[in-house]
Amino acid sequence: MAYTAIGVDAVYGQKVRQLAAAGPEEMRKEGVSGLLGAFLDTEQELAVKSIEIRFDQLRFDLESVEEVFGLDDGENEPMVAKDACTAKPPTTELQSEDIEIHPIKIIISRVLEKKPHILANRVWNLIKNDFNSETRKYDVDGVISTMDSEIIEWFGHGDTIKVLKYKTFRNYVSNLKTKRN
Repeated sequence: MAYTAIGVDAVYGQKVRQLAAAGPEEMRKEGVSGLLGAFLDTEQELAVKSIEIRFDQLRFDLESVEEVFGLDDGENEPMVAKDACTAKPPTTELQSEDIEIHPIKIIISRVLEKKPHILANRVWNLIKNDFNSETRKYDVDGVISTMDSEIIEWFGHGDTIKVLKYKTFRNYVSNLKTKRN
């Protein structure tokens, strides 16, 4: 138990303690009014005040928790070993075609960085859950305006709102996975 402060609490006075110790016969003599008077005659004493932390007040950096404890949130696909002969060597220079500028593809890439072997429908669900959460970890720029099970509406240049269907989204995921390999 944690204590944040010391406060004052009302406690029953000495008269209530005496009546309780005297027994039922003394209580009958005092009557209801005497008993009420004893209860109303309260004193104050110092008391520690405990804190209450509700679950909705807790905030954790999930990436740090996963890093420290190696926890899996259940969204990871099984890891597939790559053949060292087919792996591309890392490049030191960025090619202009390697820089992604499409906002939805950038969000998908953020998911694929953490979960490279995840299926497209799981990517969709992660992004949808991220969209519905207060703190977004994939759509950090707030590009998505609405999202349901079939479409994503997102903010384009200026005041335009663009629509992306699930089939196109799946193609984006497939293309980005291919680029990564």
